[in-house]
Parts: sequence; C-alpha cells; structure tokens
Amino acid sequence: MPEIHARLRQRGQPILLFGESELSVRKRLHQLEIEQPELNEGWENEMQTAMKFIGKEMDKAVVEGTADSATRHDIALPQGYEEDNWKSIEHASTLLGVGDEMKRDCDIILSICRYILARWARDLNDRPLDVKKTAQGMHEAAHHKQTTMHLKSLMTSMEKYNVNNDIRHHLAKICRLLVIERNYLEANNAYMEMAIGNAPWPVGVTRSGIHQRPGSAKAYVSNIAHVLNDETQRKYIQAFKRLMTKLQEYFPTDPSKSVEFVKKSV
Repeated sequence: MPEIHARLRQRGQPILLFGESELSVRKRLHQLEIEQPELNEGWENEMQTAMKFIGKEMDKAVVEGTADSATRHDIALPQGYEEDNWKSIEHASTLLGVGDEMKRDCDIILSICRYILARWARDLNDRPLDVKKTAQGMHEAAHHKQTTMHLKSLMTSMEKYNVNNDIRHHLAKICRLLVIERNYLEANNAYMEMAIGNAPWPVGVTRSGIHQRPGSAKAYVSNIAHVLNDETQRKYIQAFKRLMTKLQEYFPTDPSKSVEFVKKSV
C-alpha cells in the first residue's frame, strides 16, 4: 500500500476516499494510469520528442558503423501484416455498429488501425536511403512515431475491451464510413462530432430571467466534446485523424466524397 499511496500522491490524487477499501484504491489507481499513462503530458512538444528519438537512432547507427545500411532507418512492421489482410478487414467491417458487440467492434477497429500504421511504415521504408537521412525524411518518420505513441493508450484499451463506450460507438461509425462506404466527407463530419460535439455553444446572455429556459439543460449534457476531456483522449483522437487522412490517400474515391481532394501525381 505505501507504493500505491506514493503513486497516487505523484498524480495529485487522494490516497484514500471515504469508505474505500484497499481493492477499490488499487482499481482507482489502475484506472488513472490507463486514462493518463504519462505524468508530464502537456508539458513537452511531442514532435520534438519523436525527433529526438529518431536522432538518437541515427547517432547509434553512426557509432555502430551501420549508418549506410539500406534497412537501418526502416520502421518495424507489426507481426502478421500482409497486403491481403485488407479484404478480410473490409468483410468484417460490414458488422461494425450492428448490435452492441463491444469485443467485435474493438477487434475490427484495432485491425484497421494496425493495418494503416503498418502500410504507412512500409511506404516510409520503401523510400531511398538518401531521402530517409534528410531532415524532411526524419520529420516524416517522426510523424509516424508520434502517431504510434499517441494511439498506444487507445489500442491498449481496445485490446483489453475496456474502451469508453461513447468513443467506441463514434469510432465504429467513422470506420464504417471509411472502409465500407468510402465516404470520407461524412466520416470527417462524424469525427468532428466525436471531437468537439454538436451541442450549442452559448454566446452572450443565456439566463436573463429567474426561471431556466425549458430544454436548456439538455444542451449542456448531451454531445460531450471528448477531445476536451483529458490530454490522453486529445492525443489519440488527433492521431486517429492522421489515419483517416492516410486511408483516403491509399483508397481514393470520388472528389465529392473526399476531404480536400488532391489528385495524386503519377
């Protein structure tokens, strides 16, 4: 228990709530560490952290004498990645949002995230060595590293099937629009609804009289802006938007269904 109390104090949390047992304290600490794995979130530039990691890898390669190796700057691909996996993912995605099957939805969303991250990494690995070693090449690799780090908490919660239900329903809707309907414009609207909500934002005087306006309470309770809840959610929600952009790049559709459609040069 002393170690648990110390970890709670580090997070600025009370070590014991009224009527709380030791088991409840452990569960509360476990939930806090899932929601916010890092204590110093928000105090550093995440892109600079990712760039420092890439820089250390390059320094290590110079010391070991492997800096000119063709595969030295490659990003590790997850196990089991294959090009043909996308067909099975498309087939499974038809069941997204059907019923309220948490485990099935989590498995499908997780497979989509892993596929896009792996294909993005493969494209980065296919670049010439001279391009990988440039500042722009390192920046692109840092983008992938940062996205992977930010999505780690979301993917871990989906692996353990304890992801927030509201987030899961939103992600299932977005992934269905992306994979099945290929309607990236509607998927972007659904993403904005998840990120900032569609509840009215009051401007000016909202309560001028003694009595509260009927239905005003619903405007503040429904459609919560999840991106504003905590730093961890902000990170993985913004990282998921990068996967949406990559998905549109890999599987283009009609310009009327695309977000900022740009025809890829051949």
